[in-house]
Amino acid sequence: MKKLVSCANQLKRVNSFFNPKILLPFFLLFISASLFSQVAVVNPPSGGFNIDGTLKANTAVGDWIAGTGAGGFVLQQAAGVWGPVNSSTTKFSRDPYDNSTDPIFTGSSFGDMAMDIR
Repeated sequence: MKKLVSCANQLKRVNSFFNPKILLPFFLLFISASLFSQVAVVNPPSGGFNIDGTLKANTAVGDWIAGTGAGGFVLQQAAGVWGPVNSSTTKFSRDPYDNSTDPIFTGSSFGDMAMDIR
């Protein structure tokens, strides 16, 4: 009989944990935290750097390339070639993905510096 009462008490604890009144606020908090984009407070670009998954500056916060928003950008296209707006603050490197000079498959190691790949 004592085991039966103990099992019933454990089931009550489990059921109270999965109570919608308890789980709903935690679920909504988790979802709302991931819905909003974040802003890295840096300059350039003006307004900070928007971390929202888009490339264009669509708001007053900056992004990779110019868009419809007032935010700044760090890459621009001049004469059909992409490059940094300010080369002293932005390093722009092209990856030759479609030929044999791709540095990714040349035996790089954990200790290699990304800045040294050209």
